[in-house]
Amino acid sequence: MKSLNFILKQHTPIIHFQHLQGGATLRSTEVKSKLDRFLIKEYELVEEVIIDGKAKKIPKEKSKNLFINDGKQHLALDYKLSFENISNTEKFFLSSFPYSRNNQTNRKELVQNDLKAIYVHETQYFANNENLKPNEIINKDSVKLGLLQDTIQGKIVTYNSELQEYISTKLESFFLLDNFGSRQSKGFGCYTVKSINGKTVTFNEEILLEQFAAVYKNALKVKDIVLALQEISSIYMLLKSGRGSKSKQGYKKSLLFRYFVSLSNPVRWEKRILKQNIKRPYFQSRNKSGAYENIELKYTNDPCYNNSNDMNWNDIPSAYNYQYIRALLGLAESYEFATNDIDNFSYKYYIKVKSNNGIERFKSPITIKYIDGAIYFCANGIDSCILNNAENPVSFNFDKKLKKDNALQSGRDNETLDFVQNLETPSSFNIGDFLDFAFNRDDEKISNMTLLKNSLLK
Repeated sequence: MKSLNFILKQHTPIIHFQHLQGGATLRSTEVKSKLDRFLIKEYELVEEVIIDGKAKKIPKEKSKNLFINDGKQHLALDYKLSFENISNTEKFFLSSFPYSRNNQTNRKELVQNDLKAIYVHETQYFANNENLKPNEIINKDSVKLGLLQDTIQGKIVTYNSELQEYISTKLESFFLLDNFGSRQSKGFGCYTVKSINGKTVTFNEEILLEQFAAVYKNALKVKDIVLALQEISSIYMLLKSGRGSKSKQGYKKSLLFRYFVSLSNPVRWEKRILKQNIKRPYFQSRNKSGAYENIELKYTNDPCYNNSNDMNWNDIPSAYNYQYIRALLGLAESYEFATNDIDNFSYKYYIKVKSNNGIERFKSPITIKYIDGAIYFCANGIDSCILNNAENPVSFNFDKKLKKDNALQSGRDNETLDFVQNLETPSSFNIGDFLDFAFNRDDEKISNMTLLKNSLLK
């Protein structure tokens, strides 16, 4: 039996569903399935055959001995993998909210004193942490934490010396290609190999470039991990959703929006048509006088971007081509829109996203790596399953619901199903061209991003 021992260095917290359990660390089940797929692709270990009229992938004849049961049941390589934390564990309470919102000061004290965790605001982790009540934080029932362990020991055991050689040769590349846990594409769960069988491994940027077709690097070193997570969130927010008017840096339009309206055949994003239809009609609530009052969107004077200062909501005579473009950078389950308060009650419009084609999840094609103070934005093209065309129709419906003080309201007066229907995604999208636009070409480009590689440019 052959044993391969390696040490991993963890750079960012992993969002772990077992974070409250002692000894929780990188999950071997998640890593092995990814490592299997990576090795199978790298070494071309399988071939596609037609069986009973259906395409099926099976091990190549020369590779059968590398698979469990010769790959007859499923394509799992024949080795065992385990991880053990051999350093202290730091806990991180992650929030997407700014520190100034919703009494976050008191929440920070609870987190530090009762959870013994580092409070990190304005990250790319959108869960329910920021809305938890004090007793929920103290009881830990609903809290989700990130775990950071500087040094993790990995062990791979196999009877096959050829397979062991394959793994040891590609282990460094594999951990540079993938992150792990929840929200992994946003930089969480980032690891590099520190040593293999006692031999020191030093991070090599060139190997990172080999794994991705497009790589941009933040020219500013960010040594503090909290600041790094916030910087990642700030950049990604500008790429996908834009920056709100309440931000300390001020309002800024989404670069994805700007990219699509700059095309020769401009495309409008879904946010505008969702807002238009939220208003047709608004939900209502009784005020103190007993009269019904419209629950209006808080920001209704959103600029109509057409290379002018037009600030109205009216579409031009020839209707805009609306498409669901934010799905290209990761499919959300829902969106929320802020409204004006009524008699000290807080409301939101909750928009549920529903696929018409069975697409429930779609990971962002951008992978963010944070290694030794450097932030990398990387991409390898986009999975065509999210692109709409005649052979692969992709569209979405949206439900409109009402939230009152962060609680979904029931009843027909607080819900309109399919209030926007059959909104299609674009038929094409070059992620490399978009990143070049966002980091290099646009008038409102994100500064301090250095091009290391972009072979996706046409």
